[in-house]
Amino acid sequence: MIQNAHAAAKKPVVEASSGSTVISLALGCCVMNQNDDVTAYVTNKTEISRLQTLAFFGIKVKLYGGPAQPAISDERGIINKIRRQAEADGSGIWAPMQYENEDNYKSHIRWTGPSF
Repeated sequence: MIQNAHAAAKKPVVEASSGSTVISLALGCCVMNQNDDVTAYVTNKTEISRLQTLAFFGIKVKLYGGPAQPAISDERGIINKIRRQAEADGSGIWAPMQYENEDNYKSHIRWTGPSF
């Protein structure tokens, strides 16, 4: 997702994830773009050890009340909140939107699948 996203170069990155996606985004943005401004929106049901892992990688954490696996179609959910924030004029953020981003599944075809 980062290789094809020129917006990731300098903008703060915001994603709804508490796992490998946001950690990969943080590492990739830091290495490729010297951008360490990554925020993960995670449910308040997330384990403390997971929050500590995110903090270890320098990821800012914002908690929200909601399901552990947010629904893409939920207009009031965190995914659409992030989308609206990114689309707002002058928001200045890049939201990769992993659940809708073609580059996300293509990276699994290119990298994850062959590793198995």
